[in-house]
Amino acid sequence: MEERADFSVRGAIIDIHTPFYEEPLRLEFDGDRITSIRRFETETQRSLPQGRMENAILLPARDISADGAIQPLKTLFDYLKRNEILFINEGDEVEKEVQAFSHLIEEHYEKARQKRVRAPAGGRLSP
Repeated sequence: MEERADFSVRGAIIDIHTPFYEEPLRLEFDGDRITSIRRFETETQRSLPQGRMENAILLPARDISADGAIQPLKTLFDYLKRNEILFINEGDEVEKEVQAFSHLIEEHYEKARQKRVRAPAGGRLSP
């Protein structure tokens, strides 16, 4: 695993390098239940000191399916029923996360564009 979005499956262990973390994650399963999440070093395959995590963010690495069909992207609002009220607690923290995530998406969009990899049109998010 050398690049973000790479992953490998070995028995009950899944290693995945997500865009959200500098180091890849190792998910260890007992059946269909995750027993541990740890960050690890790629070269040595050893868990990092203080690398144990209680939870992790995992999102799809691509918005385009392998067969080339472009799926319409959905937002949170697509899942809400009509006339529902959405209350956001700690709005400043949410705004900070939106800005960080928007910046991350812009970086990945530019990298994909430079590599001439398929990327959804209009790779920018605005709050």
